[in-house]
Amino acid sequence: MVKSNDLRALATAVAAMLAAVGVLGLVEVKPAEATVPGKNGKIAFQSDGGGSYEIYTMNRNGKKIDKLTTNRAPDEDPAFSPDGKKILFRSDRHGSSDIYKMNVKGRWLVRLTTSPAVDTDASFSPDGKKIVFASNRKGNDYDIYKMNANGTRVVPLTTNRDIDEDPAFSPNGKRIVFRSNRDGNSDVYTMNADRSKSRRLVRLTTDPAVDEDPAFSPDGKKIAFESDRDGDSDIYKMTVKGRKLVQLTADPATTFGADWAVR
Repeated sequence: MVKSNDLRALATAVAAMLAAVGVLGLVEVKPAEATVPGKNGKIAFQSDGGGSYEIYTMNRNGKKIDKLTTNRAPDEDPAFSPDGKKILFRSDRHGSSDIYKMNVKGRWLVRLTTSPAVDTDASFSPDGKKIVFASNRKGNDYDIYKMNANGTRVVPLTTNRDIDEDPAFSPNGKRIVFRSNRDGNSDVYTMNADRSKSRRLVRLTTDPAVDEDPAFSPDGKKIAFESDRDGDSDIYKMTVKGRKLVQLTADPATTFGADWAVR
């Protein structure tokens, strides 16, 4: 267990934020870009309190912080499996940014991707059998990819010359929400998760600001995302059709990494 003063301060701040947004049904944690509550009540996050970004877990009240990785290269973007037993994350410990998987105690580390490109933003499907992630393995642009949970059968879901990132499955596993600048601006989109069918690509936001980091609500009816449309970074929610936009935070500080709590 880590007893760093920096981490204790972070835990206190996180606990306060959790309490503040609890009534909204959102989990908001800084500084991690991907923070997902496991069914065991844990929250995974990244911190550079020890000099380099590592993966940690803690209880929902900010207590019992455990350090799961110790590596000179940065380990970032953690995401729980649906059963709360595994964690996905990315690092460049082998010279490239790849997707890794480990158990919640930081053991049984498995490298899932070996591309020399940047693989990032990994997230499990609701049944834990698939993983969706973003990669620039076809050039300078980023596309959305899907693979089996063991790293096999990697297939592209988008082949866009611009940037497609931040993918996340819907609760039923049939749709994927992501952000893209394919129309000239960073906006939120959804598409089918099955490449064999029509993608049914839908653009949900059209604001000139940067909209990113989208996540479905547990019932699949709403989407939370980050936007700087009011001058700074805040969390918003809307319906899955891009309607009934509601601003959830109004803090001058940088606010990001929203995800819906599993209830």
